[in-house]
This record gives sequence, C-alpha cells and structure tokens, in this order.
Amino acid sequence: MAGVAGEGRWSETVVGQTADLFDLQKVLNRARPPLSPSAQQNATRWAVWTAAKLLRDRDAEYEALCGAMDRGASLADCVRAIEKTETVAAAQ
Repeated sequence: MAGVAGEGRWSETVVGQTADLFDLQKVLNRARPPLSPSAQQNATRWAVWTAAKLLRDRDAEYEALCGAMDRGASLADCVRAIEKTETVAAAQ
C-alpha cells in the first residue's frame, strides 16, 4: 500500500492502485475466519493509513529511494540508498 500512499502524497492521480489493491484483496481473501466486506474495507483503510504514516515518518529515506529509482538503480542500490540515509540520520 506504500505505492498508493506515496503516489497519493504528491499527485492527485494515483495510477498504480489497481494492482496493489488486487494483491491486498488476495491476502484478505485468505483470512480465516473470512472477513466481512466491512472488515476488508477497514483493513484496506488501515493499510493505506499506516503506509502513509510510515512514509511521512521516513521522508528522507523515501526521497532517497525515489531518487535511486528515478536513476534506474538496482534493488541492491535502492536498499543502499535507504540504509545510507538511515546511517546519516542515526549519526546526527
């Protein structure tokens, strides 16, 4: 849900939500006992809210990740960008 929250944070148009919500729905469909439609909606709201809060709380790390992704960095380089930002923040 971080993709939905991240896109929604800076853009009024969220285009990647369909796949993210489909994946979340597959997880929710496996819940035992099954969740009611209302409980599924609440879980989705909670997931998006939690992701948005995490991105707000970790803004520097998120910006570093976005920059790395914009440069076409590999997954390993994206992780390094996040870790480097965390290391700098911890040193301060």
